[in-house]
Amino acid sequence: MLTGAKPVYMVPSRNRYGIIGPIYPQEMQPETLQKENQ
Repeated sequence: MLTGAKPVYMVPSRNRYGIIGPIYPQEMQPETLQKENQ
C-alpha cells in the first residue's frame, strides 16, 4: 500500500440463521485493535 497502512479485519456477529450482524463496539476499542495488529 502506498500509505503503509495495515488492514484490520473485524469479526461481525451472526444470528442463528447465519446472517451477518453488526460489529460489536468492543471490537473497535484501541486496545483490541492494537492486540490484533501485532
